[in-house]
Formats: sequence, C-alpha cells, structure tokens
Amino acid sequence: MTGSTETGPMVAVRQFVEGFNNDDIDLAQAACADETSIIDDFPPHEWTGPGATTTWYRDMARMATGYGMSDWSVMLEEPRHVIVSEQNAYVVVPVAVRRLEDGTPAERTGSLAVALREPAEGWRISAFACAWN
Repeated sequence: MTGSTETGPMVAVRQFVEGFNNDDIDLAQAACADETSIIDDFPPHEWTGPGATTTWYRDMARMATGYGMSDWSVMLEEPRHVIVSEQNAYVVVPVAVRRLEDGTPAERTGSLAVALREPAEGWRISAFACAWN
C-alpha cells in the first residue's frame, strides 16, 4: 500500500462516506468529480455523468425503502490499497454496512473500489463500485 489513509485520496473517500452516513447527499456529491461512474448491485446497476452520485443515492434510497431497509451506516476499515500515480489514485477499502431490515439490525461486509482524480480543488472520486463478501 502506498499513500496515507488520513490525507490524499482518502480525504474524498471519507467525505463521501460521511455524507452518506449523515444523509447529506450534497456532501457526498461534493466528494465526487463532475463526471462520475458508479456500479452497484441494484438496478439499473450503472450510473454515469454529472450528478450520478445524487441519482444513485436517490435510487438506492427508493430501493431500500421498498425492501424495508433503513438507518444505513458505512464503516471504513483500513484500506488495502491506496495507490497514487501523479494526479490519479486507486483505493480499495473494506467496508462494513449496517442497517435495519424491517426494524431488525443487519450487517454486510464488502470492499469499496474507488478511482480518483486530483484537480486543483483536491481529490475527487471519479468512479466507485462496491462488491459484497
């Protein structure tokens, strides 16, 4: 692993998760590049372009409500990879996702793979996908 978990690209990853955990989609979207790509396990499985993060979040919230899921919380573990190459980065970080399913606590673990770019304003997520264990 190269890079720091407290600086560099991890700042954007932590901001995104903070926004997600606090139901603050504006904060999560601000951690992302203008053009973002997202892959996830619920339809339509792919979101791209400007505002993709906001659209993905709204679709995820709608899907979760339909399945009786609520009170989501993502915990980041120690990153497995933080690779920085000039103004690009690749991060893989294990996650634990907690939620309620019809009022019963549930937890799922997986890994978040993130690609980032570093424009003048700082690191921004350009793509991410979560894979479940």
